[in-house]
Amino acid sequence: VDKAGNEGPQVSGTSDAGWSFTVDTTAPGADVFESGSITLTDAVGPVTGLVEDGSTIDDAQPVYAGKITEAGLAGGVVLVNIYDKGELVGSAAVDKSTGAWSFKPGSALTSGGHGLTVSAVDAAGNEGPQVSGTSDESWD
Repeated sequence: VDKAGNEGPQVSGTSDAGWSFTVDTTAPGADVFESGSITLTDAVGPVTGLVEDGSTIDDAQPVYAGKITEAGLAGGVVLVNIYDKGELVGSAAVDKSTGAWSFKPGSALTSGGHGLTVSAVDAAGNEGPQVSGTSDESWD
């Protein structure tokens, strides 16, 4: 619209003169994590390997990993957020072909108790509920 109130042609910024998009407000569910796939691995000291829930470990930067289901990938899950007792400590990209993700803290975790949980995030930024992969809902 110019100063005289004359309206010019409509443009969309796309070659087909339309601007199409999808609104996604649905968060991924807890079921997007493949059952039994969430693991914690200790790679330091005399005892290494998969960590059982409730264990004491000497690796201050253990690897937390898992896998997203095919349905989760089809639903657009692209990122996993990692929490320690409810505080976001990092994120891991999801491999689009395998659904695998892994996270190693960038700095050492403090001595003491930790409770790790994860949530799935889709391409629109919708975040699902926090889950742990353990029966008591936290990996501690």
